[in-house]
Amino acid sequence: MRTRARSVRWRLVLSATAVVAGLGVVLGVAVAGFLWAKGHERLRGFAEHEAEEIAHVVGDARTAAEVRSREEVFAGLFPEESVLGIAVWTPTGDPVYALGTPAPSPWPEGLREALLSGTAAGYLRLSEGKPAVRAALRVGPKESPRWVVLAVVDASGVGASVEEFATTFVPALLLLVSLCAAGSWWLVGRALEPVWSLTRDAARIAREGPGGRLEEPALGSELLELARFINAMLARVDESLGRLRRFASYAGHELRTPLARIRGEAERALRAGDPSAQQACLESVLEEVDGLRRLVDALLHLSREDPLDPEQEEPIDLATLADELCEQAAALGDERNNAVERTGAAELWVRGRRALLRSAIWNLLENALAASPEGAGVELALRRERDREAVLEVLDRGPGLPAETDPERFFLPFETARREGRGYGLGLALARSVARRHGGDLVYVRGERTCFRLVLPAATGFRARAASGSALA
Repeated sequence: MRTRARSVRWRLVLSATAVVAGLGVVLGVAVAGFLWAKGHERLRGFAEHEAEEIAHVVGDARTAAEVRSREEVFAGLFPEESVLGIAVWTPTGDPVYALGTPAPSPWPEGLREALLSGTAAGYLRLSEGKPAVRAALRVGPKESPRWVVLAVVDASGVGASVEEFATTFVPALLLLVSLCAAGSWWLVGRALEPVWSLTRDAARIAREGPGGRLEEPALGSELLELARFINAMLARVDESLGRLRRFASYAGHELRTPLARIRGEAERALRAGDPSAQQACLESVLEEVDGLRRLVDALLHLSREDPLDPEQEEPIDLATLADELCEQAAALGDERNNAVERTGAAELWVRGRRALLRSAIWNLLENALAASPEGAGVELALRRERDREAVLEVLDRGPGLPAETDPERFFLPFETARREGRGYGLGLALARSVARRHGGDLVYVRGERTCFRLVLPAATGFRARAASGSALA
């Protein structure tokens, strides 16, 4: 993880540096182009100005001899700084006068343009490779021009200015890019430090095992919420691992006891010579096997926490199911003179799996009968609440749970308040699991009587058929 974080650091630093370098190059090219364009624009203006001065000298000359007679005036204009040469041509391009080394060469295109528009300017490179700008100017009206004058000025200063700028700009850009790389490296390192801290904590938790937590970044950090989510997830994982360990421990303990009894009965049957005694041992073994099967079925059901498939659900009249179970439970209650009374709604529809709901309600009735004193009785009450909840309550007059006891404890697998050897402590856990898989819940309600309340989503659109007992939508 740290190597990967560092690679992210390198990518971010290289990206920032590349962006700064690219912007610097674009800026440098733009400035150099601007200097080049402005320099040539300035030189063109200077060349045109020099051509205008020559035009003033020859403006009133009528013949070539008059032009050449003004050589002293030309000598005052040339040589001048940056001026490489001057020339005077006839409108047909015949040279009249020229000064400069080398003398300005013929320029037919500039001559034609000057005769048509009055001025012409262009860039050229002299024979020795020196860059120059030349400007031609017409003397006289367009209909009857007398002369065309030319001035050539040195343009090497423009290139020198651009080179001077580049000589200064390139080292400055390299320094800027270096500072940007160093600053980006430091800033990205500071930004990634919380990530590295979380990585170190995660590595420590991986080494030390469950129970560790990530150190939360400072308040305001973007990673604070992530660290809290991860810590909450770790807490749930630790809780699940704890439950799994307890579940495995309890399951091993509960499975070991009936297996030991089965082994004991089998050994007793082998030693017994009387067929009737062997028969009794085998019957005892079958009872233990049935108990083990029920225990394994319960464990398998508890391991499934996914909701029911709607396609496997069916409409169930909870009142009819409760009546059937109360009749069966009454037989158990008769042994201790405990009547089972069914009160409340005569019809209450839900959707779900009939076998699962039967198992859940039976566990509640069985627990209530086991906890009730002799002659106290058990009540199963049904009602509809808020038009969307089906409520089933099983009440008894047993001792209930002490006030200081957390009721949630007895909804855990293998937790029981009965005397040792009477049940596995899975009834309430199974009943709650069934309720939650049906979208409901099972809770303990403190009061004058011990009450376990099963709440399920009520179904609408069903009514009992008096004659057949079936449901109509």
